[in-house]
Amino acid sequence: MFRVIPDIIANLRAALPPWAFALVLLAAVALIAPSYFYWLRSKQIKGKFRAYGRAIGHEQRDAVADEMFALAGGRARLVVTIADEAERLGMKALLDRAMGELANSGAAKADVKRLRDKTEREKPPPMHPLEEAVHVERMLDEGLLPGARQRLERALERFPEDAELVDLAERLAIAEQEVEDPG
Repeated sequence: MFRVIPDIIANLRAALPPWAFALVLLAAVALIAPSYFYWLRSKQIKGKFRAYGRAIGHEQRDAVADEMFALAGGRARLVVTIADEAERLGMKALLDRAMGELANSGAAKADVKRLRDKTEREKPPPMHPLEEAVHVERMLDEGLLPGARQRLERALERFPEDAELVDLAERLAIAEQEVEDPG
C-alpha cells in the first residue's frame, strides 16, 4: 500500500495546479491526523499494561494506572481502550476503575453496556488443561501475574489433578514471591 502513495501524489501533482495540490494535501493531513494521534496514544497506553502487571505493590500499580489515565486525558475512546485491554488481560481493578470513569462521564454508553455484559456473564469453563496451561504460561512470560493467577485458579477448579497446571501454580507462586521480594 505504501508503495502506491508516491504514485498517487505524482498523479495529483500532474493533474492539479500547485495551489489546489497544496489544499488537497492539507485536507488529507487534517483528515488523517486525529486517527494517527489516537493510534499513537492507544499504543502508549497499551505499553503501560506490562508495567502495570510487573508493578510491585499497590502503590506502584496505582502510579502506573494514574499514568494510563493521564495519557487517556479523559477522552472516552482512550478510556475504552484501557477497559478493553484490562478485560482481555484479566486486570479486574483496572477494569473497574475504567468502567467507573466511563460511567461517571456519561460518555460511551454503548461501550459501558458492552463491557458490563462481557464481564458479568459467566465465562465458559476451561475446555482442556493444556489449552489453559498455554494461556497461563503466556501470561507468566509477559509478567501479567494477576491475570495468570485468576486463569490458573479457574483451570485448577476444573482440573485439580493436572500435573502441568500444578507445576504452573508453583511457577506462579515463585514469580509472585520474586515480585514481592525482589532482593
